[in-house]
Amino acid sequence: MITQSMTGNPLYPAGWIYGIYMPWWESFAVWCEWILDNWKEDRPPKIVVIGPDTTAGPIAVEPAIPYVERMGAEVLQPEYVSGYAPLDSSTQLMRIERNGADFVYILPIWTISSVVLKDAERLGLVGKVRFGGMENTQSPKLIEAAQSAADGYTAPRFAPYIGETDIEGIQMIRDLRSRYGRGVGFAGDDAHGFVTAVVGCEAIKRAVERVGYENLNGAAVKEALDSMKDWDVYGIKTITYSADDVRGWTGVRIYEIQSGQIVPVSDWVEAPSIVP
Repeated sequence: MITQSMTGNPLYPAGWIYGIYMPWWESFAVWCEWILDNWKEDRPPKIVVIGPDTTAGPIAVEPAIPYVERMGAEVLQPEYVSGYAPLDSSTQLMRIERNGADFVYILPIWTISSVVLKDAERLGLVGKVRFGGMENTQSPKLIEAAQSAADGYTAPRFAPYIGETDIEGIQMIRDLRSRYGRGVGFAGDDAHGFVTAVVGCEAIKRAVERVGYENLNGAAVKEALDSMKDWDVYGIKTITYSADDVRGWTGVRIYEIQSGQIVPVSDWVEAPSIVP
């Protein structure tokens, strides 16, 4: 299986489930490290995670919390919203303000981050508290919904943003979406579905070349995946697998919404390996 959903513990220990990027808790650790690198006060920054009470909510980054606290941040008790399309987050935000949080990290998608940001703006928290979140929370839909409240919103991304058309693979995605998308707009994380498909096809191709179509089976595909070393997916990312590390790609870059545009504000860095 090749997956883009890094909740729970699918990649540790390495087995037959392969990722195209690291678990969500490892990218969260990179985001926290970036915060610490830019923190100027003589006290630890206070960070709170908010999301639904599901495996894609705060529990998805829980394995990174001891790592983040050792780096020097203070992680507060998580907050929970009602599902993936909450109507209101005022109670949670008032508690976040009362607890003195400096940063809020939102999981997992923009339908939650847009509500949180609009409520934060209404409560006067935008500018006092910095907001960011999982890659899927930072999208054109968020900008459309939250408008000026989205400015300054940061996210650790596993792949270049869909607007970076100087990258061959990103332009290919845009061309394919234009041809087959039936008017559906870009989600902002479109690169991952494309990379997953390309990696899967390449693995099957390698397996067929080695054992023949008649002998194609799961073990042959797994061996083909393990043979991928720094394999370039049209400039989007390079994939490396081994019997011991099936994350595929471990690069993370921080992106920020600035005047309605999603732009990089850091270099690509290697995510740590945080084994639950």
